[in-house]
Amino acid sequence: MAYDKIIKLVEKLYDKTMENKIQWEQIFLEGGIYQASFPEFTIKIKQLNRGGDNFIIIQIYNSVGELIDEIDDADVQKENPDFVAYELMHDLFEKARRIAMGTDQAIDKIISALED
Repeated sequence: MAYDKIIKLVEKLYDKTMENKIQWEQIFLEGGIYQASFPEFTIKIKQLNRGGDNFIIIQIYNSVGELIDEIDDADVQKENPDFVAYELMHDLFEKARRIAMGTDQAIDKIISALED
């Protein structure tokens, strides 16, 4: 696998998500999975627990919904020990979740209601 490209993808997803430039959505039938659509492709991100360890998984789907690649932070970390895969991918997952769930808007509205 071309891990240099994977790292670049994760970094770009992270940067654009932190800038609120990617619209993440919750997949309601698959709770805890968030997706962002791009021309011809969809990215899904989820967190799993395997044997007591948490993993962040990013999946890439083509335009007909076929899974074409799956990356988890442990594999990326093994191939690139200097890259802090779990931390970056976990932060990406959490921000995607907050965007999809509308967390920041909810907090803003609650604060506004409390100030009235």
